[in-house]
Amino acid sequence: VKIQQGQTDAGTLGQLEALLKKEPTRVDVLYNYGLALSQQGRAADARQAYERLLTLKPDHTDARNNLGRVLLSQNDPRAAVAQFEEVLKRNPEHVEAAYNRAVAYARLDPSVAERAYRDLLVRRPEHTAARLNLGALLLDKGQPAEARKLLEPAAVATSASSGLLFNYARAAWLSGDEAAGVAALRRSRAERQRDLRAPGPSPAAIDLLLAEWLVSHPAVERVYYP
Repeated sequence: VKIQQGQTDAGTLGQLEALLKKEPTRVDVLYNYGLALSQQGRAADARQAYERLLTLKPDHTDARNNLGRVLLSQNDPRAAVAQFEEVLKRNPEHVEAAYNRAVAYARLDPSVAERAYRDLLVRRPEHTAARLNLGALLLDKGQPAEARKLLEPAAVATSASSGLLFNYARAAWLSGDEAAGVAALRRSRAERQRDLRAPGPSPAAIDLLLAEWLVSHPAVERVYYP
């Protein structure tokens, strides 16, 4: 049984459990079982499945990475970091673990998270999620100009996400380029309306920020409503 993202149901879990009764040490089945449980929101059970797998095959880096994600979902970022660090010790090129480690560090020490995101972007400059998160950290630090410079290469792409455009808009606005901020916010709103299920700010949050900007700088209204 192969698990597809977002396609797990009770029947799939049942098949996997039946297989594990017959062959309880099958690593591939345990891995898919952990995935299925995670997709069903059963974090504690998924954790047990991955831990069981790793006692059988400690070098299964994808399972260890997934265990770290489960630990993070259980609000245990320190334990999650330990798993991601172990993955990277075994496979320094595991990009997902490098990204997840930075996400976990953001809950513990933003300065360490910033370095982790920067290291990842040196190796994978196309990693837009890392770019988005690092931009958000820089905005939180009060460095909008640097955040804008970082986000701009991804923001100019036609495929830019609503969340990335939202943060780019904030960075541009706070850097003093109100027109660019409003234009990016407009694109963010259009992208969010196009796919309301995608992660990112809600249309209401975008509209609220736009309203605040237009009240404080009425002259930029002509940019939003050309």
